[in-house]
Amino acid sequence: MTSTDGPISGAGTLHSMGLPIHVYPLYENGRRAHRGQSASENGIESAKMYAEFDKIGSENEYSWNYQQPPKSAEQIGLASKKNRMICDPYPLLMNAFNGVNLSAACVLTSTENAKRLGIPKEKWIYVLGGAGTHEKDNFWERPHFHHSEAISKSIDAALDVSGLSTSDIDCYDFYSYAITAMARGLRAKKHTTGLILANGGMLTHQHALCLSARPRGDGRTYPESNPLPELVNDHSPLFIEAANGTAAIETYTIEYNRDGTPGTGLIVGRQRGTGRRFLANHGDDQTLSQLANTSTEHIGKFGTVRVGEDGRNLFFLDVKTKL
Repeated sequence: MTSTDGPISGAGTLHSMGLPIHVYPLYENGRRAHRGQSASENGIESAKMYAEFDKIGSENEYSWNYQQPPKSAEQIGLASKKNRMICDPYPLLMNAFNGVNLSAACVLTSTENAKRLGIPKEKWIYVLGGAGTHEKDNFWERPHFHHSEAISKSIDAALDVSGLSTSDIDCYDFYSYAITAMARGLRAKKHTTGLILANGGMLTHQHALCLSARPRGDGRTYPESNPLPELVNDHSPLFIEAANGTAAIETYTIEYNRDGTPGTGLIVGRQRGTGRRFLANHGDDQTLSQLANTSTEHIGKFGTVRVGEDGRNLFFLDVKTKL
């Protein structure tokens, strides 16, 4: 099994989890539970947001979806034969499509060279500052699943080295790393100062960049080095390969079959008492069926975990049946 970051190894391979279609749902469900949202509330919120994205794309001449009828929130959020569930809570239309990625190029130079080349000043866009850091490649080695420390640290550091605060930013791009689109908007005087966040991997690689139609007012130049360390080193729970005993669900998702039926439960759990983290799959059909029931919250529920004959950790929600 491979991901955008390379081969998935160890515990991830053993439990068939570690691709983007798995990891982003683990974070989505973890954040949903952390916010106190129900699955229904989260689904409606996401579908509305994606519908807004689609509407913007349909009106953007640089979008692959330009002039296509935008889909409604209902079309995007409702699982169907044409919009099958991939991994809960994301149906097909909420997943990324690599085959439609677009590219663009930008030219970076100095003000002195821009003058020599005769580039009009009204076209100059100033790179004020930037910063970036990375989460650990293995998602199970990260601090938690409701927040990305790399995103927060990258944005905060980029603002700091740029001499800006959030009140100075009038345009944000939190996902598309669209430097050219931001530059066009700044040149057209739609905005004055923008912040771009580039997300790579599976919430793994983050870098934030601040651009402006105006040069810095404090006379400082772009930082010579990244102000952040290579990796986020915040404390993470101790991870164990083999788990046994009573445990709780920290986050989870279900990978669905093509016919729309639940296929595999993918669980990140924590041992009771020790708090040690582990990966697991559903232990029986009853557990899988319970996890697929989105009318109740499963994160935080206790069950039993044990090592199966094939070496996988198996998690059972119905404790009494398995004790």
